[in-house]
Amino acid sequence: MKIAIIGHVCIDHNISESSTYTAAGSPAVFINKIMQQFDDCETMIIAPYGKDFLPHAQKITLYPSQPISDQTLVYENIIRKLERDQKVLYANNALPIEIENKFAEIIKQADIIFIAPILPNFPVSYIQTISSLAKKGALKIMLPQGYFREIDEENEVVVREFSEADKLMPCVNITVISDQDHPYAKEIAREWARKSNTAVIVTLAEKGALIITKNKQTIIPTMPVPLEKIVDSIGAGDIFSAAFSHNYVRTRSLEKAVKFANEIARQCLFQTTDSLKI
Repeated sequence: MKIAIIGHVCIDHNISESSTYTAAGSPAVFINKIMQQFDDCETMIIAPYGKDFLPHAQKITLYPSQPISDQTLVYENIIRKLERDQKVLYANNALPIEIENKFAEIIKQADIIFIAPILPNFPVSYIQTISSLAKKGALKIMLPQGYFREIDEENEVVVREFSEADKLMPCVNITVISDQDHPYAKEIAREWARKSNTAVIVTLAEKGALIITKNKQTIIPTMPVPLEKIVDSIGAGDIFSAAFSHNYVRTRSLEKAVKFANEIARQCLFQTTDSLKI
């Protein structure tokens, strides 16, 4: 199974519930960590990165094959009781990679394509081109977290309205968002599903996940983990998305795939994200 993840990578400086560390971060990196643990997956991340990312990239297959700058996008994350404060550095180095021949071939061969930016700098036309290159039957999943963010003058992450959504939802089959991405995430998800044929999954942390399609809503619960037992919650939503996509390709059942993803994401709460095993 070939997986293409188009988005950003970053260097995370993390202070979480029970750990402090610096590591490769972003949805693309966490998805890659999970996909590598399935025997049938071959993963490629397409993202801008700098020379300082190379020490973090030993187990990551990247395109382009060489850094495009000296410094990689940096996220400084402080998490307490599942609440996150973030600061971003070097955003100007994280522009989307030009779509040329090799990039196009990677997309054409992929069985699963993730659109997973963590900055809102992927234009609508860029995503539309990627979607048009996908082969028939490829699963296209959007993680639109980055479209809900912008960086203020003090490099802090603040909420942004995802104004491009109506044009981007038709580009994918499934969208996965967190109820932490926007104060009205569930209402927004219902509107997306109503207007398009895209299924939307809203992750709800300890409450599980909500599946929304044009005509149906289904809650898939999970077993909560007490806060005092959580080692690290960073990347939990991305881990969920990876596990969901792999199982969905196998079962073509939203409910079965979400149940599987809930369990994998729960297991990972007991580990630091730089040492994940499922």
